[in-house]
Amino acid sequence: MATDKMKDHSICGFQINYSHDCVGGINYGLTYKSDPKLFSEDWWDFFNWFVQKGKEQNFSVSLSDYTLGTAGQGWFIDEILKEYPRI
Repeated sequence: MATDKMKDHSICGFQINYSHDCVGGINYGLTYKSDPKLFSEDWWDFFNWFVQKGKEQNFSVSLSDYTLGTAGQGWFIDEILKEYPRI
């Protein structure tokens, strides 16, 4: 398992990044679909498993959100702006 191989190296954390297309969105291309689907129950199960492995082996886990947390990319920020357009 990858996390077991990293425990004896000078790695203090992992960042989950999502590949994106070069078209679509306002600032970046749109994030490619993933399996499991991003933010689905299966995705959260995997993410939580990975975070737990990190705790066991003393490394951190972060999620890069530049294609996810920016307006115009088709994710939750766009839903918030529909509900609160004056933000």
